[in-house]
Amino acid sequence: MTTSNQDFTSYAGMAVYPQFTIYSDAANTIPLDLSTSTEIECTFYKDIGVAAALIKKKSTGGISFVNTGTDGQIKVNISNSDSAPLDGWYFHSAVVTDFSGNKATVEVGRWAVLQPGPL
Repeated sequence: MTTSNQDFTSYAGMAVYPQFTIYSDAANTIPLDLSTSTEIECTFYKDIGVAAALIKKKSTGGISFVNTGTDGQIKVNISNSDSAPLDGWYFHSAVVTDFSGNKATVEVGRWAVLQPGPL
């Protein structure tokens, strides 16, 4: 089951660490155990069919578990330099690869990257 409406807002040039809880049921009451996943990849893109503006993976430290992964909670690690060139709205989705190599989209949402105002 894909957890939707995982929206968040930040400023360009700001490090941000959005956390998402991934659920295994339509009612969003049973967290999906991610602890045995071989990969989690979160992709940020301006529009469908457009090249990704940013990709974060668990295998490269771009995604980590908030706890142990058994509670379905992940944190995406977006650095200052990752967000600096971005502006506007971005769609994002997370794909989990399980221990058998099966892939599933488990999370979708939007990210609003605002420009900082004058000081």
